[in-house]
Amino acid sequence: MRITFFIILFFPIFLFSQVEKAYPNGKTKIVFDTLNFMIDGDFKFFYPNGNLKAKGQFYKNHKTGIWEFYSSNGKLLLERNYVNNFNFKSEENIPDLKVADYEYWHINDYDISYTDIFLTLISNNNINKDFFENDLLLNEIKKYVSSKKSVTYNDDKFTNKIDFIPDENLKEIKNFAFKEIVFYDVKHRIINRRVLGIMPVEIKENDITPLFSIYEPSFREFLNNDIILNKIYNNQYYGEVIKIYDKDSNASNFEIISPSFTNENISWFDIKKPFDLEAFYLEKEVNNNLRMTIEPELYVNPIDSLNIINRKEYIQKYKFN
Repeated sequence: MRITFFIILFFPIFLFSQVEKAYPNGKTKIVFDTLNFMIDGDFKFFYPNGNLKAKGQFYKNHKTGIWEFYSSNGKLLLERNYVNNFNFKSEENIPDLKVADYEYWHINDYDISYTDIFLTLISNNNINKDFFENDLLLNEIKKYVSSKKSVTYNDDKFTNKIDFIPDENLKEIKNFAFKEIVFYDVKHRIINRRVLGIMPVEIKENDITPLFSIYEPSFREFLNNDIILNKIYNNQYYGEVIKIYDKDSNASNFEIISPSFTNENISWFDIKKPFDLEAFYLEKEVNNNLRMTIEPELYVNPIDSLNIINRKEYIQKYKFN
């Protein structure tokens, strides 16, 4: 993967980059623009023969405007006009998504073709700075855990409730971990990425220790801060993947879960650099949209998920305790 950075020095500072990934034959597979750690600008996806597979525009991690999807011989198969990732017009027979602000729609299990669950480390950078300025996210979490509506846990599966969070545990929090889920919604033909939980964490020499966890849907109902709501709901944040969950894992306590880079049910698919994860799911959404257009009965493909039988070993940067 090639990432080219362009820095324009004036106030404010904007960080532009172009992400490009290639097929084994060296031909370009996917290329898109980014701005301040969000996908922003042109997007193009190519077939191995060099023909265009899909093209469109992004604005702050959301698709916008006209998107076109092509066959391998260059025939236009599908066109969509996006307002954002959840709202588009097309000739497809797809029900409209009617959701209120910051609310997700109900999804049935049989409308999901695959699911991935993982943890991302949220640190202070250009895209995440709103979380950290004046301790905005931390202060909202403090309000939540001190309220009568709060429920907190000492595990990442939201099963072991705890009643009291010592205030000293919240004084010097500089990082958070988001537990996230990604799935392809067959009914609405889109990929959806949602935050399931938020964990304040401590990092010492690359060891990550969560203090507690809160269930994001409950936290979202409590929140009255549009900055945080908008960033989380619209995926306008950037996180480094620190753990991919094995679908068969029953681990629940913080003390016994850790990222297993050698687990034969987990493949990292080179999810190691900025925007690797985003590029992975962009590819899968395009491929699924084309499958649903050509042969809807063949939309399920095991390689769409990070969790497949494909053993890989990588040097572990963080240890999640």
